[in-house]
Amino acid sequence: MCADPDSLYLAVGSRCWRLAAYTGQLVQSYPVQAGPNYEWGFVACVSNRVFGSSIKRGSVYTLYDGPPYWYDSTGISDTAKICSDNLFCFAKAGGAPLWTYTNGVIVNSTLALGGGRLYFVDSRNPALAGFATSRITSSGLWSSNNLVALDAATGSILWQKPVTITSGPYPIVLFLSYADGKLVLNNSTTQFALTCFSATNGAPLWTKSHAWSRDNHGGPMYHTVIAGTNVIVEPFVYDLNSGTVLKSGLTQRGGCSTIGAAEYTAHYCVSYYGASVFFWDLATSQSQNRQVLGMRASCWLSLISGGGMVMMPAASAGCTCGFPLQSSIAFAAP
Repeated sequence: MCADPDSLYLAVGSRCWRLAAYTGQLVQSYPVQAGPNYEWGFVACVSNRVFGSSIKRGSVYTLYDGPPYWYDSTGISDTAKICSDNLFCFAKAGGAPLWTYTNGVIVNSTLALGGGRLYFVDSRNPALAGFATSRITSSGLWSSNNLVALDAATGSILWQKPVTITSGPYPIVLFLSYADGKLVLNNSTTQFALTCFSATNGAPLWTKSHAWSRDNHGGPMYHTVIAGTNVIVEPFVYDLNSGTVLKSGLTQRGGCSTIGAAEYTAHYCVSYYGASVFFWDLATSQSQNRQVLGMRASCWLSLISGGGMVMMPAASAGCTCGFPLQSSIAFAAP
């Protein structure tokens, strides 16, 4: 799902629903741009366009019970990447189809929008065409890889560069993020490996790598967080422009939760059972905890920044940890 100031966009089966933000009324329904055996995958809305992708039916992750679906597994089948067979774009108002792009398979976790472009990593290995699912476990996904930039308005290729993805063992995560004319690729196999590219032409700018803080509770699965020129990958902060280490020794997360950030502050949970919400000032490195005993954020990400507030909606129902109070809290700036 995604949102803009007036609508919520929700991928449901083979369609994307556009719901009015203040009433929940169904305003528009956009169909997936593929055959009957496909569902809507990636969804985004920027300006007056809605972007989507097509994945084979039944490929999405829906199970949650047991180690293969928690955050400790690093097995191939449990961390298989969902990949799209195409990308497409609709006019937000009226729903007219604007363009469709097809070339190989696209790793959904690398899709990023910014600066009028849509970026991703693909594989053009022809052996992948016969897969019955878009959840690909084959090591063939990590051959014939390219970093690609499309014009978001037309779907035409602006540039494409061959890229090597470390694949031994199978990548636990592969994330691509856009900020300020740059792309940061995070590839985690046995450690975090970061590569920064120019978003203008795909030229590599810098590379960094460091060990995981831990090999459990999401430790190997960390998503890059970019706040201003701070590139946060636990436990380091790198400079977006140079790759220089700006900060290190970031207090380790507690439990399975990951880090969120606004422009000046990062926030996450720091204790397993005390459920402290940790606020870290990116400019001064000062930190503070807020104890919320008996409750916590979700097992992944439910600390949400916006409008000078950090909101923690109740999202831990069903967790086996000892958090009996299902409640929502909002923290406001002084």
